[in-house]
Amino acid sequence: MAHYGFSHLDSINASIRMLYRKLGNSRIMSFNRDLNNPAFQISSSQNQSNQVESFARAIAEHYRMSIGRVVASFKDIPNKAAHVDLSASSDFVVEVNTQAVQHSDDLLAVLAHEVTHTYLHRTGLHFSETMENEILTDTAATYLGLGNLILNAYCEQKKRIDRNTTEFGTKWFGYLTPVEFGYILAKRAKKFNCNPVPHLKRDASYAFYAGLAVLQTEYRFPPFNGATRPARLRYLWNRRRAGNKSIADRPSDPLLSYYDQGYAFEMHDQLSVIFKCPSCSQRLRIPAFRRLISVRCPKCECTYECAT
Repeated sequence: MAHYGFSHLDSINASIRMLYRKLGNSRIMSFNRDLNNPAFQISSSQNQSNQVESFARAIAEHYRMSIGRVVASFKDIPNKAAHVDLSASSDFVVEVNTQAVQHSDDLLAVLAHEVTHTYLHRTGLHFSETMENEILTDTAATYLGLGNLILNAYCEQKKRIDRNTTEFGTKWFGYLTPVEFGYILAKRAKKFNCNPVPHLKRDASYAFYAGLAVLQTEYRFPPFNGATRPARLRYLWNRRRAGNKSIADRPSDPLLSYYDQGYAFEMHDQLSVIFKCPSCSQRLRIPAFRRLISVRCPKCECTYECAT
């Protein structure tokens, strides 16, 4: 099923890499607080415009971003849950699709995306392609502390039509699948050493665990010390093969790629192994010694034990 796919992982990791490149590790670490649904005071007496204003201001405060007036309109928007006007200077002007956004949790998820859109626009973070920008927005919102708001709007729906017929459906908001949101949330949990599960609803927690399972596989490739035994044996074979090839054997390209297995070897003065940091996707290069070494990513400052 489409909502269980992981087809956007390359774009997600490119987005996280941009966040670290533009914001830096210290600024990202300042977003150590998660916004959770119970923190928002939801009153049945509030009309939708007042809810939009109070929610938007709380999310903007999370980003330490000032906004002027909050102008909300409610209409039927084809193929979108909401749309924010990025040309509105310091004001937050948003249109909300009343057909798609029906509950407070829906509104929180939608505003998490739209306020993040505004934050990225003001910070100057963007890609050239529209779809890549939407993925960047979903990724940034989740990685910087709004993931619980987004995932808690995800639910599997079951509707009984008659005695013999049951209709199943799925609802979520964003350009990523629920399990991809879970993958980003798992990356955040590992980076900030936190556990989002107590703050997630049932379906949202399933999506988180599915994303966590995919993330954990990324730590089971060499040269990480937690690599599986078969992967380690293939690595040793490939390292020997790379070491036996001199620069003269491949003068135009000293790189021997095994990126489908998570690494590559490069020969200059000595043999090195190249791999991506699983936290921020920064490319790391270390000598291919026959021992256990500790590697610290210069971009996100995460540390890994590697057997090279």
